[in-house]
Amino acid sequence: MAGGGHYSPVKVDPAIERWGFMRQTVYERFRLTPRNTWIVLVLGALIPYGTFKLAQATDLNQGRWKMDVTEGR
Repeated sequence: MAGGGHYSPVKVDPAIERWGFMRQTVYERFRLTPRNTWIVLVLGALIPYGTFKLAQATDLNQGRWKMDVTEGR
C-alpha cells in the first residue's frame, strides 16, 4: 500500500537539482586557479595567523589577562 509509487508531492525544479548535484561533486571539479589560490591563502593561512598574532599581543602577564592597563607600571 505505502511506497513504491512515483508520486511526488513536491514539484522538481531542474535548476535546484543541478545546483545540488554540483554541490555534492565540488571536489571533483575544483581547480586551483589564481583566484582560488588567494581565497585558500587568506582563509587558510592569513586569518588564522592574524588571529594568533592578535591573541599573542593581547596575552599579558603569561596567560593571565590584566583588566587594569595602568596596573603594574
